Amino acid sequence: MQGAWAEYFTAIDEEGLKRYIRSGNSPIMLLNDINITSEVVVENNKSVVIELNGKTINRGLSSVAQYGHVFKILSGSSLTINGGGIIKGGYTDHGGAINNAGTFILNGGTIRDNHSTNEGAGIWNHNGGIVIINGGVICQNYAKRGGGICNEATLTINGGTIKENEAAYGGGVCSSGTATITGGTITQNKSLGENDRNCVGNGFFYESGTLNMSGNPVISGNLNGNNLFMSEDKLNHLMGGVNLRRQRLDTPTSTAPRRP
Repeated sequence: MQGAWAEYFTAIDEEGLKRYIRSGNSPIMLLNDINITSEVVVENNKSVVIELNGKTINRGLSSVAQYGHVFKILSGSSLTINGGGIIKGGYTDHGGAINNAGTFILNGGTIRDNHSTNEGAGIWNHNGGIVIINGGVICQNYAKRGGGICNEATLTINGGTIKENEAAYGGGVCSSGTATITGGTITQNKSLGENDRNCVGNGFFYESGTLNMSGNPVISGNLNGNNLFMSEDKLNHLMGGVNLRRQRLDTPTSTAPRRP
């Protein structure tokens, strides 16, 4: 490491990236686009920061595969993504790009073109995981629940853009954990429905748990104006003083359909 990159461990291929992560060497800057042949695991209480530097990490899958994630973050470990660049090509049953049970922080870059046959094509957050979105873009991901993000633990959205994702339920975000939204934009997402059930939550499907909203987030422009969906009883759990005037808040008299 020399010159302007002296503060970084620089990775040029899959082997180097995984070696630095296993050793806990961080921060890591990508110097090349990297095609990966197996999931990148962050474990053993490692704390890893990756500067994408305008490069792409591509899992390259076109059909579902076991362990087809791009990144898997285990409990007690953390991964932070900075800078412009792309994470793509994951295709599995849970968590196409990011399968998180630790801590995942997105400050920049784009998570796109990932697939999950069940939860969270962009990000699946579960088992006590923490996800914090401060910036970046999550787009064009496709899942059954939560095309962009499926949250079953703790999610905070402070910024960034979640757009053009698709799912049967919760095109942009599906949350059954604790979600806090203070900023960012959720727009142009699509919920397709399934098995003769209506589409719900093109932008954000508040399925269960707790939803805290404050500040000035934008949840608008999703398919058919269906921006934020919750069952009527969930209104009692909606915390905060966000102005929902410009958003369509869908609250049917019956409870939301059970997840498939």
